[in-house]
Amino acid sequence: MKAKILIVDDEPYLVRLMEYALKAEGHEIITAGTGTDAIKKAETEKPDLLILDVMLPDLNGIEVAQYLRAKPEFVHLPIIMLSALAQVTDKIEGLKAGADEYLTKPVDLREMVVRVTMLLERRALTQPKAAPPASRGKIITVCGPKGGIGRTFTATNLALALTKTVSRKIMLLDGNRQLGDIDLALNLRQTRTLADLLARVDRLDAELVRTVMATHSAGVDVILAPAHLADLQPVQPAAVRKVASALLDMCDYLIVDTQAVIDDFTETFINIADVIVLLVQAEISTCRNAKLLMELARSDGQTLDNLIVVLNQFNPSDELQPADIEKILYQKIAVKVPANHELVQYSLNRGVPVVVSHPKQNVTRAIFQLADLVASNDDKRIAPAGGLFEAAGSLFGRRTS
Repeated sequence: MKAKILIVDDEPYLVRLMEYALKAEGHEIITAGTGTDAIKKAETEKPDLLILDVMLPDLNGIEVAQYLRAKPEFVHLPIIMLSALAQVTDKIEGLKAGADEYLTKPVDLREMVVRVTMLLERRALTQPKAAPPASRGKIITVCGPKGGIGRTFTATNLALALTKTVSRKIMLLDGNRQLGDIDLALNLRQTRTLADLLARVDRLDAELVRTVMATHSAGVDVILAPAHLADLQPVQPAAVRKVASALLDMCDYLIVDTQAVIDDFTETFINIADVIVLLVQAEISTCRNAKLLMELARSDGQTLDNLIVVLNQFNPSDELQPADIEKILYQKIAVKVPANHELVQYSLNRGVPVVVSHPKQNVTRAIFQLADLVASNDDKRIAPAGGLFEAAGSLFGRRTS
């Protein structure tokens, strides 16, 4: 993929090296040695990607990035920040200013070329996918940019919380086709799985779907992930849409637990989601990758008006604070789920969601807050007289004390 790239650095020798490496890939190169010149060339040349040094003679790279990001035509311009500074705080400042990637000097030219290629490929995904399938239900896609971020924990607890938030039919789909574990999180068993639906996409009907369902005692229907890796087969987006349509004919809310790897299955469920629940943590790499995931969704036609950002495992003492994360993502955090590793481990090991086992905990409070946001426009919301925690405690008839 050939592109016009603007390199901004006041070290001529390094500029020549980067220019040579990128021209070898077929790219057109423009250079600038100052921040002022960089802004002028960005506005006149309209580059496809910007490589920007932090330390410049006049305006520094942070100021240049902030200036460009404030202009609508540069909001989605890929920016790679260069700096000899390797401290965490310096990287945070670069990301907050709008950088998509951060390379430390001395620059490894091979790594630079790979990162340039990766960002350009993401930017090139500009053709919107087909519209979501028409249906009565809503798809709530729970996603996150790395493993262990809490997608399964969030999806399972959200599904059960919704049963006490709205008078609707809730279905839960384990979309982690490789290593799904909703069966363990909810202590469910079923011999037939999602693989059976994908194998019969041209013959899907309610009867077949019912043979694949496992039903949790809270009233949530569940489609489990394949039990064996040998059951995995390549899947096309069209097949995913057919499965989604068939499931939505049988529920009002379809909660989809996804996997960290963005394959066609996960990307399709992000594209067709009515609500995207994006989990983040107070880590630079996680926030950077969450931002990339958001860019991918935009390139696929999502406006992200339906995005709910959830800060999971939140600890007030974290170095990266919620305000920092919001600046990196250009998105407000809607829900903060407090860190409670012992409780989460207890819940997952026993197959009992926290909204059932610990209805008064702050973690449960955050899950119900998320459920309220998901169902905010639903005309069949439940308003229990006893309040939020009585609603949680009434699952399975349990007491809240």
